[in-house]
Amino acid sequence: MGAPSARSEYYSADRGPAPPFFVPMSTAMETYRASTFKLEDSPATWQATLARLPNAHPLQSWAWGQFKSRWGWEAMPLTMSVGGNSWETIAAAMVL
Repeated sequence: MGAPSARSEYYSADRGPAPPFFVPMSTAMETYRASTFKLEDSPATWQATLARLPNAHPLQSWAWGQFKSRWGWEAMPLTMSVGGNSWETIAAAMVL
């Protein structure tokens, strides 16, 4: 038995639907989109991005990153965009 494919063995009908990031764009052939991560350097842009995303958490805020920097943490605010949806930001993470 070879390596399982993302759809056939991991997400068979009896296990329910595949998570959104495993759903192919075409049924004839799986299509993958380009994605990019961007290091954000503007507090205002970061906060506006978080405000547009569902379920943003206060510990992802610019202020939290600045607070943690007092104890030697380095904050890296990253946004993720995926091609095919006008490169709109679909995720954000304040990586410490």
